[in-house]
Amino acid sequence: MDSPWITFAPAEAHRDYHALLSNLPLNKYSAVSGFFRFSFQIQKQLRSTPGVIGYSLRAKILSRNFWTLSVWEDQKALMEFVAKIPQGKPCVP
Repeated sequence: MDSPWITFAPAEAHRDYHALLSNLPLNKYSAVSGFFRFSFQIQKQLRSTPGVIGYSLRAKILSRNFWTLSVWEDQKALMEFVAKIPQGKPCVP
């Protein structure tokens, strides 16, 4: 199950951007629902964070493997996003 690429701003052809790619393998099937709850919080945060170009999520539920990709205007915007992880208990793989 892949989410489509969600775009917030157009990317310029001759410019460098910062990307955050993550692989999140879960140890237990019981952690999948918590992962999705937390990912919805993250997606809400992405919509309100300046500097995000776009993001996507790939979910291989049966193998409990998840990947995220987000692209940012610069390192400052990316670091500000990472520093403000939503409140709540993140699922622990």
